Amino acid sequence: MAAHCEAIGRDSSEIVVSEQIAVILGKDEASLRAKRELAERMIGGFVDIPNMAVCGTPAAVVDQLAVKMSRGVRDFAILFGDFGAPDTLELFASRVRPELRLP
Repeated sequence: MAAHCEAIGRDSSEIVVSEQIAVILGKDEASLRAKRELAERMIGGFVDIPNMAVCGTPAAVVDQLAVKMSRGVRDFAILFGDFGAPDTLELFASRVRPELRLP
């Protein structure tokens, strides 16, 4: 995108890069297995979980989202694999979001 912007004379920093992404989050490996199974049933029909979802414990999800941010993604539209169960939202808010400094 940066090369295309340069070619047409546009400042690429004016563009907010966003990504719609599925997140499967568990507090530990046992919880993650259960959340992954639930996600397969709930969203597996329309999300290619193995190839497109960010999946893991809080530290792993932080690492995966940080990679995307290092490549220029600044906004995420997140679909949680359990449709945002309260425990998942709390875990994301308390252990993932603060590490990434997301708005």
